[in-house]
Amino acid sequence: MSAQPALKVVRSKPTSDFLPHDEASEQALLAAIMRDERGLDLVADIVSKEDFYDPARGVIFDAMVQLHRSGDAISRASIVTWLTDRGLLAHAGGAANVARIDIEAPVLGKVASYARKISLKAQRRALILEMEQRAAEGRGDVGDEEEWLDSTTKSLRKHAKVNTLSNAVSLRQSLDVFFAQLNRVATIRAGVSGHSTGLRELDRLTAGWHGGHVTLISGETSAGKSAFAICQAQTVANTHQIETVEFDGQKVDVRVPIGVAIFTLEMEHDQVTQRLCCASARVNWLLVQNGDMDPYTMQALASASERLSMLPIYIDDDHDLTMTSFESRLARIEDVFAQLGVRLGLVILDYFQLLDVRGEGDKNANSEQRFNAAARRLKNFASRFRARPKALPIINGRVVNAGYLEPSRVSFGVLVQLNKGGDVRDCGAIEMHAHNHWTLETITDEPEGPGETTRAKIRLKKQRGGKKNSVAHCFRHAAYTLYSDDDR
Repeated sequence: MSAQPALKVVRSKPTSDFLPHDEASEQALLAAIMRDERGLDLVADIVSKEDFYDPARGVIFDAMVQLHRSGDAISRASIVTWLTDRGLLAHAGGAANVARIDIEAPVLGKVASYARKISLKAQRRALILEMEQRAAEGRGDVGDEEEWLDSTTKSLRKHAKVNTLSNAVSLRQSLDVFFAQLNRVATIRAGVSGHSTGLRELDRLTAGWHGGHVTLISGETSAGKSAFAICQAQTVANTHQIETVEFDGQKVDVRVPIGVAIFTLEMEHDQVTQRLCCASARVNWLLVQNGDMDPYTMQALASASERLSMLPIYIDDDHDLTMTSFESRLARIEDVFAQLGVRLGLVILDYFQLLDVRGEGDKNANSEQRFNAAARRLKNFASRFRARPKALPIINGRVVNAGYLEPSRVSFGVLVQLNKGGDVRDCGAIEMHAHNHWTLETITDEPEGPGETTRAKIRLKKQRGGKKNSVAHCFRHAAYTLYSDDDR
């Protein structure tokens, strides 16, 4: 019986051996800059030496950048001299490799295109390597499962950011956006360009909640910050936005529901729901707490519950929230809304000082510095975070493909606790990182009965594009934790 031949084991090469790159664009970019060094000014914010697949070309590119910054002319000779003086000529492949740069083929007008291709390939390579690393980690012990998933999601999502050729827009483009906003505001009878707060005087002074802005809501203990935020959530979620789309050659207005995300680090989700339900039913929440409810009260709560169940509101009550997990979870909530054709319009964070900021900023920084780093990160996140419904609109009773909707910015309301001196505790510089700052001032005298109200004020300490003033209103906190206009 003849022996069986040994099986030949063929091992596939790791993915990293097949990383994408564009050798032609790398060579063409160097040649274009060699031909006209003004090309460096066009690509300085698009590509870096680390983006080159061939490290030698990256070293040559860096030499060009340094020569240009120092005001020296860029040529084969000057590059070789610069590299030789610093002992980097061998890293660049030698003088022969520099001499191979062909300055005849490329043109300056294509330099940005070459840089963009190189940058995109570099992003693909980084994503592939990151995925390989995360996959290897995921097969082993990752420690805290949720934290690892959040950090992995955030880490992978950063690779999705594609560099544009420029963040600048022409004045004509900016004017188009401006007049589009003017036309939209002109059609709003209530005169509120943002999402209405439900308080007439506050809307008059602020024009409502504005997308991309971070509004700081501060106040002392028991001033009603959470109650105000919850009322705002219900008010915004009860509204919709009119968008105009092209359909069958005509412009058609469609209603887009507005969603709200509440992140509460102080209460449980059922406590938030209880406040919402009591405010909507006009039921004294103390009766619910004590179980002292008659059939009328139960019917009112049941009716309110039915109405609230239709509102697009999500509540996250994780008390160990970090900035990374906040951004990741908000993206997932926005995705859920998008699948339903709902546009996320308002995000409530209650409240900021309870956020876990141990991973923010320098590891040697103190608590206030970390809060400041988190505040800057939140403001930057708010300015770029956009929501877009993926569902198609319903026109004339049927779902149609109408080229639906540009992305929209989201409003952020951040609650903070004031200390006895009236300053923001533990993060005194957060005010300068917010677009707006509203302070709730409620008289401490308790109302006598469920139907009584407390006079209160919302002081506009900082208001971008609006007036600094105070707004009088009523806070029925012993009754329904409800805010309303002063005369109602």
